[in-house]
Amino acid sequence: MKCEKLYKYYSFGFNYYILLNTSVWTNQSLLKRLEEYYEFVRELDLSVTLSGIDFNNLDAERDQLAKICRKKDLRTKSVDGKLLKSLHDKLNKIDNILDAELDTKVGYVPSEKRYSLKYLSGDISQLFAKDIFVSLPRVACFDFKECGMCLAMDRYTACAFHVLRGTEDVLKLYYSRLLKKTPTVAATWGTFLKSINDAIRAKRINPEPPEELILNLESLRKYYRNRTQHPDLIYSGDEVQDLLGLCIKTVNEIVKDIQQRKILS
Repeated sequence: MKCEKLYKYYSFGFNYYILLNTSVWTNQSLLKRLEEYYEFVRELDLSVTLSGIDFNNLDAERDQLAKICRKKDLRTKSVDGKLLKSLHDKLNKIDNILDAELDTKVGYVPSEKRYSLKYLSGDISQLFAKDIFVSLPRVACFDFKECGMCLAMDRYTACAFHVLRGTEDVLKLYYSRLLKKTPTVAATWGTFLKSINDAIRAKRINPEPPEELILNLESLRKYYRNRTQHPDLIYSGDEVQDLLGLCIKTVNEIVKDIQQRKILS
């Protein structure tokens, strides 16, 4: 999925109208406007329109203009009338194809969220505390980026799935650093948390992890992680944004505790 500014389409329409309806051009300015037309058609991958351009041999006029503009003294001269008429005739023939193909393109405008759409769709790291996101494991980074995109596009339950998966990957990191153990493939949120709690009760972790952090991890496991993994919950926008906030808070606390213990690697 590409992120495009709507202004680009407005700008193309305005400039395209001028291209079709203006009768006085310099060679240089007409070539520039024609190149913009080509660029827009290619960016949108309008393959049928490109075929129409080829069929009508619009390249002949573009190449002729490019050849003229290679001579400095001709760049600011007015375009030859026959050349301009030929260009306009071909553009008008292609216009019906362009209109029909553009009608098949669909755009989506995301609804506003409590979190910035700019961050959700482009830089989820900005929602975390300073220097936290760069310390996360690769899979966690992937899942938090995916959760942001899902939230931006109103895919709320998918967002919950990814944010919990990302948080579990950070918990796995916490487990491996605190207990100096390599997680097994079968290990889950529950087994990570149980091992950490067992180590706390056995006084094998000094200092103990913050009590609030352990309670948050247990709450996420009990009320969200298990019920989201299995088909028990369908999230609304508000519910998943509450969950995202809680997961970000928990991840911030995990990474800060790891940093304070100096056990990042």
